[in-house]
Amino acid sequence: MAQKASELLKQMQKLHNPRKGYQTAPDQRTYNAVLAAWSRSDESNAAVETERILKEMQDAYKKAPKEAPAPNTVSFNSVLHAWSRSNLPGALNRAQAVLEFMIKSNKPDIAPDVISFTSVLNALAKSKEPDKAPRARKLLDTMIKMHQISKRPTLEPSQIPFNAVLNACAFSALDTTDEEKQVALKVAVSTFSELCIRACPDTVSYGNLMKTYRTLMKPGKKRNEVALQLFDRCCKEGLVGELVWTETCRTVKAKDLQMHLGLVKGPGQILLKDLPKPWTNNVRGDKLAARRRTQTEAKRRDQQKREQTTVKKKQVPAIRFRNILEPSYQSGKDL
Repeated sequence: MAQKASELLKQMQKLHNPRKGYQTAPDQRTYNAVLAAWSRSDESNAAVETERILKEMQDAYKKAPKEAPAPNTVSFNSVLHAWSRSNLPGALNRAQAVLEFMIKSNKPDIAPDVISFTSVLNALAKSKEPDKAPRARKLLDTMIKMHQISKRPTLEPSQIPFNAVLNACAFSALDTTDEEKQVALKVAVSTFSELCIRACPDTVSYGNLMKTYRTLMKPGKKRNEVALQLFDRCCKEGLVGELVWTETCRTVKAKDLQMHLGLVKGPGQILLKDLPKPWTNNVRGDKLAARRRTQTEAKRRDQQKREQTTVKKKQVPAIRFRNILEPSYQSGKDL
């Protein structure tokens, strides 16, 4: 899809000839559509290609500002999104460099927004960089400060960047010391507390914080207590989604969770749909739940196909063969 988009872009550029009546010069929307296609592509060079197209757009605008379209925030956000999804070495550094360029440019047309910061936060969470939690929090603070100064609505903090920080904290547990885990845990708790003041946490917020308890705290009574307190609060808010329930089952000891909730069956045997409806009433757009429902439905269809095939095989009557002497002119070989 991305490659085809690039090919169409080149065709438009070649075909453009005002003298012959061909007005096919790519505009800002055209470039942004191509950039978006590459930013969502699974090609290994997607991020590199996205940034190359943005540079091509920038160079064309510098040469002919009255003719070529100028890149905007959407253009740069596509590049940031591409780097946030990339597994190439140095992806985080490239994302940070692009964001810094947007900030230092002081141009309203390419000013960073919440999406810009969130993309870099996601790249940081995926990386193997040390001190991910405090670095993520510092980046969030930068965005909050910029919003306080500029008052731009596009920089107003929502749950999304806060959730990205919580996610970065949860993944700070890999190859880190106990002291670093404690720092990451403090960042997660303070970030969630601030989220509750600035905006309402959603099911992802609760799920990510529960994940930090699991990855950053040692199993035991203390972890069970804080996790159950968080789960009870989430139930009252009606925000128990697939992520929350899965992480709670992983964080709290099965017997303790079963006793606390008064479950007849073990937590591992209970699906999200089996939980009381008031616990899940306010969950919207639970992507993980939707993905699992799709997987379950696919498995069910496959099982039905296998069963139908088995039935058909059983229904086929046995054929009794008789010895037939086949003439050589029918088979092409002598018998």
